[in-house]
Amino acid sequence: MRIGDYDVYAPLMLGEPANAIEMFGAVALLWMQSAEQRSAYVGELETQVLPFLTTEQYILVYHQARPIFYLSFALFNAQTELRYLTLDYAGYGDDGRALPLCNGNRFWILDWLAPLGHSREMAALMQREVLLNHCCRALYHKGDRLGPQVLRFRGRGVSRQQAAQWWQKYPLVRDLPERGFTL
Repeated sequence: MRIGDYDVYAPLMLGEPANAIEMFGAVALLWMQSAEQRSAYVGELETQVLPFLTTEQYILVYHQARPIFYLSFALFNAQTELRYLTLDYAGYGDDGRALPLCNGNRFWILDWLAPLGHSREMAALMQREVLLNHCCRALYHKGDRLGPQVLRFRGRGVSRQQAAQWWQKYPLVRDLPERGFTL
């Protein structure tokens, strides 16, 4: 779907199918440009990216025919959320993403990859367009310095009151500090 200057592929969110092979290649390219993922083995893409492509739980954004952003997400139930937060804080076990990715209503962003400097632009795009009516959480991945923390997000279409109700309906299953702000 064309949104402003961007081509946005988000099959589960926007309802438009995408070519999984093309999406896989685009994510691999972004991984190779990311300082954090660059040293990963190509085989890790199979366990950490492919499950999201097959379940269509991703958002991939292109600008001028070039991939610039990748986001993967899961919809956990309380039990799966606890497993995710109890594994090492990044949620990766020895067997990759062995957690069920779509078994509840607890919306988690698992990967946010903008290696070319488009993170702020993509946050605004997610808030305004793609995740407009959603509340979600993400694990803060600099927890090795600050300890594990959870970030809370809400799309622009969600009022503060609606977000508060969502956080109350789906409280964290593990006691971790949470920081909230608008996506």
